[in-house]
Amino acid sequence: MTVLLALIAVMTLILGCVGYGHMLVRLCGAAGSFSGPLERVGLVFTVGFGTLGWILFFPGVLGYFSPWVFWAICLLGAGYSVISIDRSAISLQLSGFTKLQVLLVALIFVVAAVDILEAVSPPADADTLAYHFALPADFIAAGQVSFVPRAVSGAVPLLVHMTYAAALSIGGELALTIWVMVTAWTASLLVYALVRRHVSRSWALTAALVFLTTPSVLYGSGNGHVEIRSALFVVAAVAFMISGQQNTKTGMFVLAGLCAGFFLATKYYGLIFVGAAGLVILFQRGGLRNGLIFGFAALAAGFQ
Repeated sequence: MTVLLALIAVMTLILGCVGYGHMLVRLCGAAGSFSGPLERVGLVFTVGFGTLGWILFFPGVLGYFSPWVFWAICLLGAGYSVISIDRSAISLQLSGFTKLQVLLVALIFVVAAVDILEAVSPPADADTLAYHFALPADFIAAGQVSFVPRAVSGAVPLLVHMTYAAALSIGGELALTIWVMVTAWTASLLVYALVRRHVSRSWALTAALVFLTTPSVLYGSGNGHVEIRSALFVVAAVAFMISGQQNTKTGMFVLAGLCAGFFLATKYYGLIFVGAAGLVILFQRGGLRNGLIFGFAALAAGFQ
């Protein structure tokens, strides 16, 4: 029963993120601007992942951190994803793989198997136990998000931790550990999709495999560290920036700013990325207008 509840909780979180992401992508007029189904899934999920954490902050601060609130917010997004997504648009083309590509996919599945074993194991990393998973547990026990003073950084950004709290509250520890695996794998999916825009499938699969097997990803993807989740927002922001320059769509810069702001709301180093990305936009065509759009969106997403 515990395993079933955890799987239901994780699936609800995934669908909730997809729903909120699809809602924002549609509002920004970017629904038809993706280069492939994997890119669509990865970017929509990423936008929704940040949006879910952003939304959950408010009931947390107001003292309404309860399983019913988590279920209601997640099911609202999940319901929208079920009724709104065109399933034919996300069908995957699995034909035409060469032997090399089959080998690369097989190696990726080997890494996936190891990640699944890590996901179903209890967390053991000291920083995760003392901080990243401890904070959401404390917030749930208190029924609200409370101020956590730290010597250097003051109040810590909590966007990703809000999703941790949701997973822990509605599905238990197993749902939380599976959830961190899902978010880490989305980052790998986005790396593949972004690289695939410019190179062959073999090289894109190689890039994804290299990314998956770097020590920092192997270490951080299966625990509560937010760096791999921050990478998810960075890759999404870059993808939207590139699309915005290619398609000259204002909505792309809104989405890029939101993803950059989600990084800021996850870790203070996001300030550096927001500034760097803003400078890149300023030196492109229509830079002042697009830079202002990007900046306001980043502030809206990261002000918490």
